[in-house]
Amino acid sequence: MEVSADNTSSFERVDKLSAYVVIASLAIYFTQHLYPQHAPKYIDSFLFLYFSMEFIYKVHLLSWKRYINNNSHKFDFLLLIISASLIPFSDLDSVIYLRVFRLISIVRIFRIIPNGSQVLQGLTRAIRSSKAILILLFSLLSFFSLIGFSLFSNTVPEYFGTPLTSLNTVFEIFTIENWGELPNSIDKEAQPYLHAALNSFTIIVLVIGGFIAVSLANAVFVDELVSDNNEELKEEIIKLKNQNSELKEIIIDIQKEIKNR
Repeated sequence: MEVSADNTSSFERVDKLSAYVVIASLAIYFTQHLYPQHAPKYIDSFLFLYFSMEFIYKVHLLSWKRYINNNSHKFDFLLLIISASLIPFSDLDSVIYLRVFRLISIVRIFRIIPNGSQVLQGLTRAIRSSKAILILLFSLLSFFSLIGFSLFSNTVPEYFGTPLTSLNTVFEIFTIENWGELPNSIDKEAQPYLHAALNSFTIIVLVIGGFIAVSLANAVFVDELVSDNNEELKEEIIKLKNQNSELKEIIIDIQKEIKNR
């Protein structure tokens, strides 16, 4: 069963409308305390009715087989079934909260954003290309966390008392978040050597992790994010070079003809 151009256009309009409904459901969830006591149940019923009609309409356009073969549609259908089972004994929290997870199918939201599909492709490409950098960051994070735990677990237990606490402390230094609190937590006059050691450790982690590693990760991520535009520019440059070569050949041929005359 082929979908006609008119049906495709209708399908896209429904997807855009559903994206707005998803956003509205988020707004309802975060402002539910502003509504009268029974209003959320009516709103919830309306949303369930809308998504049920959306399901019926899409199955009518695509057929059940084509509809269920799409992963995004599978997720929507699963939410619809769960929502239907919860409605008899649920309030706003149970079903509307499930609607929030429709944002996992982020394509719906990107349909209402100009060039949204290109942005989504760029994000996917950037995440895939950043795997090595993310592994490097995690390795550095674990390495410095274990060193901090080994060196300062007894002397500064509030920051390095356990491996997880140490991990959280090093992560804060990586993000350059309140990194100055760590060395300042030690009295410089009472414990000068501990203060110097902790200060040196913080500076090393800050430079290697916070400045170099994180900056490298940002550079790789941004480069891959905009690489689609770079590829287009490269193709245009190649076309211009080819055209330039052709023009040169034509000019050379013309010059030869003039000389022969």
